[in-house]
Amino acid sequence: MESFETILERMKESYRELSGVPAQDATDIGIRLKIMAGEIHALQAYLAYIERQAFPDTAVGEGLEHHAAQRGLSRRLAEPAKGILTFSRGEALTYDVDIPKGVVCTTAGASPLEFVTTESCVLKAGKLSTTAAAEAVVPGQGSNAAEDTVCVLSTIPTGIESVTNTEAFTGGRDEENDDALRARVLACWGFSPSGSNAEFYRRCALACPGVGSASAIPREDGAGTVGVYIRGIDAAADEATLKAVQQELSDKREINVTVTVKHAQEMKKNVDVYVVPVAGCTQEAAQQAAEEAVRRYFTTLRIGDPFMLIQVGQYLLNTGYIANYDFAISTTDGASVQGGIYVPGNIWAGELV
Repeated sequence: MESFETILERMKESYRELSGVPAQDATDIGIRLKIMAGEIHALQAYLAYIERQAFPDTAVGEGLEHHAAQRGLSRRLAEPAKGILTFSRGEALTYDVDIPKGVVCTTAGASPLEFVTTESCVLKAGKLSTTAAAEAVVPGQGSNAAEDTVCVLSTIPTGIESVTNTEAFTGGRDEENDDALRARVLACWGFSPSGSNAEFYRRCALACPGVGSASAIPREDGAGTVGVYIRGIDAAADEATLKAVQQELSDKREINVTVTVKHAQEMKKNVDVYVVPVAGCTQEAAQQAAEEAVRRYFTTLRIGDPFMLIQVGQYLLNTGYIANYDFAISTTDGASVQGGIYVPGNIWAGELV
């Protein structure tokens, strides 16, 4: 795209050649040329934007979402972290205590995270505690909370003295960004579902709500069978999702084909890495960045993908905090496994000496 100055100079030169006199900036002609050059420059910028939006590998925002829709995809919305809250008291009561849905609890600290119960529960007479499902009020990756951190009752049910979460709140994720959505769209262009091949079943499974990764294996149990493995978004799919996908694929399967939907096998992978920080970066910051980078790499893996240290290393260097790294002897590559997906186990980063 040409700059405003280039367009204006070309217009001035054309005017001089045709009229025989230069266009002075302070004259009526000079002002008109500037206005026209500005409009042409704006039009060129808009045309360049339209050109970028016309292709999925350069489109952004709403334009990218239109490309995704053409492939049966949509942007994944932010999800709140979910977990279980335990309500308790020091001494048992002789009567039942009803705890309604909608009780709000928070973490401690200056910037607490809010969680709300999504179901009612009852503290039975003679019992000291009961549990209820809950989720974060504000969705996003920042809504995940470690165990025993949700400990403040914002709305205190009658008869309840304390609350905690014995297990971490997990599953919170941010809205899918353009890069992640673009990767899914481009991946769809690489395979063409025919209504009878494995890619057809894989895409049908991916289109179901709650499915983050899917893999289809033709003839897994012999001729006329298809095995479909699914996993949720950064977590195992729940039973409701599994049943929904099974029903969806059973309705769309070919005649005389048996489709079986299963949970993907989660294979925990421990990663120990030693790092050297770049100049001006502390060792602690480099180690923290390394652990975060390793976890980001795991989020890119799909069912059937191998675990490759060379790819992990690229994520480490891309942090900008790490100048060099080395993996522990116990940390090795992982081969591709049909129906299996690598998930983070113990992630540790230390100083490379």
